[in-house]
Amino acid sequence: MNIAQAIKEIRNSRNLTQVQLSYRTRGLVNISTIKRIESGQEVNPTLNTLEALRKALEVDPIEWFFRVIYSQCLPSGEDAPPAPEVIEKMRAAARDWNKAIA
Repeated sequence: MNIAQAIKEIRNSRNLTQVQLSYRTRGLVNISTIKRIESGQEVNPTLNTLEALRKALEVDPIEWFFRVIYSQCLPSGEDAPPAPEVIEKMRAAARDWNKAIA
């Protein structure tokens, strides 16, 4: 799964239009950018754009990493999500990290 597919899939699962998603980013990502990302025309969105979309879609940072970022590191044609145990270990590590720096 590529970035375009992942964002569109998550947006559709939340029953959001591209206009609604743009609105939820509080003006950080305009509709034309969302259209370009989802159509694959914009293949390298900035980290700020991806983070604004993640927050607007209300996706857990670990889930976002695996669904959007990790998928880009897989060899072409592979679409194997990590095992649930791996995701839970990552969440636990993130919680521990947040406690340590608080």
